[in-house]
Amino acid sequence: MKVYSTASEFLLDDSFCAYCLGTDPTAQHSWEQWLQAHPGQQALFNEAVSLFHSLNTTDTQAPENWRAFEQLLGNTAPQQDAIYIPLKRRSLYPRMIRTAAACVAGLLAAGAAYWMFTGNRQATHLAAVETYDTLRTRKGEQKRISLPDNSTVVLNDNSTLIYPHDMERSPRRNVRLSGEAVFHVQPDASRPFTVQTGRLKTTVLGTVFNVNAYTNSSNMTITVLEGKVGVASQLDSATLLRNQQVQYDLHRHTMTSSAVDAESLADWRHGKMRFRENTLAQIAASLENRFDTLIRFRQPEIAQELYTASFERRASLAAIAEVLCMNRNLQFTIQNNTLWFSYRNMH
Repeated sequence: MKVYSTASEFLLDDSFCAYCLGTDPTAQHSWEQWLQAHPGQQALFNEAVSLFHSLNTTDTQAPENWRAFEQLLGNTAPQQDAIYIPLKRRSLYPRMIRTAAACVAGLLAAGAAYWMFTGNRQATHLAAVETYDTLRTRKGEQKRISLPDNSTVVLNDNSTLIYPHDMERSPRRNVRLSGEAVFHVQPDASRPFTVQTGRLKTTVLGTVFNVNAYTNSSNMTITVLEGKVGVASQLDSATLLRNQQVQYDLHRHTMTSSAVDAESLADWRHGKMRFRENTLAQIAASLENRFDTLIRFRQPEIAQELYTASFERRASLAAIAEVLCMNRNLQFTIQNNTLWFSYRNMH
């Protein structure tokens, strides 16, 4: 990926649009790596995310965003019908965003020239374009943050949270998550709190819940620790209460609800890693987010081995792998930053 000089240039990139929409795990992973390699581009990246979301708004809000640009232009261009791209319609795809980005770049350039020559200070009222902040953790790192609305979030390893900069004044409390986090949402009946994770949307008024939505996993899980949570995909929806969990299969696009020990599953906040009837593939994906090591299987069927286990966060990867191999016909080796599981005796 190249280095960018303007926010609108990001919107010309299909993978960036996919990152903002949260629909492509590969794009999510690629851009997270790009940001780690280009920390000096963080501010411009955040500006591009804000611009993307200002274009990708609801049907009722979109005309207002474009009207702000029209006011900026004044009489510098012939009157034309406003163009906007609604988020909820299937017409929202990178090709249209690229067109919008080019239009916005032209509008901003023309508006800037008009402002400079006329001294029209009304251009400063382009507050319709909401700005976003980004918080991310590296592998092996956890962070706690207080959001502008006084909600708190504990972010797990290798995770990214995008949230409105002025959330306390925004009519909506919408955030985007890649990775895992526990949300303790400040109650506000007039402003639901929504977490967007790819095609899954979690909505609450005030509660405590865990969201697991890593890009290297084949499913997402929403677990309720307190209160009530609504979860919706494009095809299904569910309402969860305390100690209930919904699992969303990213390949089959299906939702499955179950009763769980929510506090136990969210124990990662207290230095524990717990797995309940998880495949070795699922455990490996979790460990990859904790340690800077790839985990692979010499024989594909090993990935389907089932485990219920718990580990201390301070445990090394080798120690965890040794326990996973114990009482199984398994062994492991670590080569070139990759841990390989294999059978001791082929069968």
